[in-house]
Amino acid sequence: MDKSLDNLSLDRFSSQLDKYLRLAHSSALLVSEGDKANLNILLTMLGAIDKDIIDAFYGLFGEAVKPVEQLALKYRVPQSAIYEIISKDLHRLSITPEWQLMMRQLKPIVQKRIG
Repeated sequence: MDKSLDNLSLDRFSSQLDKYLRLAHSSALLVSEGDKANLNILLTMLGAIDKDIIDAFYGLFGEAVKPVEQLALKYRVPQSAIYEIISKDLHRLSITPEWQLMMRQLKPIVQKRIG
């Protein structure tokens, strides 16, 4: 998953959300069940297909991380389109009041890790 970072075009706010989603996948201790529930609600703002892409790309909610190649085949689009969708979605979510509120309520150690 780390090599795909080079293909994502992320601003500072999107990068914070990207780091949080990676942390949500890798650390059950730092991201509580309540945080995951709020994250799930936040992701529903994207619509079903985009949410599915984000869930699969980051391996959220018990799902295995899926490579971009597999997502591109599933949705019959070029890999570059998957990267564009992820970048666009992260930006859209990162500037919402809902994400800003979630960020303020995260544990201090999590806030420090995501910047």
